[in-house]
Amino acid sequence: MKKIFSHKLIAAFCFLGIFLMAVPQKAHSAFPINQESAAKIEKEHALAQAQIAHAEKQQQAKAQTAAKSSGSNNSDQGIYGIVSIALGVLGWSTSGLGFGFLLLLGAFITGIIGVNRKRKYKGLALTGLILGALGILIFLFAVLIFASLVL
Repeated sequence: MKKIFSHKLIAAFCFLGIFLMAVPQKAHSAFPINQESAAKIEKEHALAQAQIAHAEKQQQAKAQTAAKSSGSNNSDQGIYGIVSIALGVLGWSTSGLGFGFLLLLGAFITGIIGVNRKRKYKGLALTGLILGALGILIFLFAVLIFASLVL
């Protein structure tokens, strides 16, 4: 019996919620507005809009000043770090195919550039640099071993 009662109660609350959402809310009909109070409300609204616009202009000016004071353009935004780690992973993946060495060399070079720049993704650049350096060292070690075995 309790289960049926709880389902009916839940259904009633759902119906009440749907009814309240469907009925349009007219807050202005609860109190009369004369011309004087409507003008006052419009004036306050215009003042608030002007304050918001002024704050947005100040924020844009601060952002422009910060961009100018950095002294360099932010065009790359740390792209060297992303490229470095991508080349490092691809270089390790294709190291058995022969051209992995070139990718590891690219990872090493772009890693050096990415670490030296003060940008985002400096950790990625460092990771790519390490991947490239380790890959190059292992490749050179393998070449030396192969050369010693052949000669």
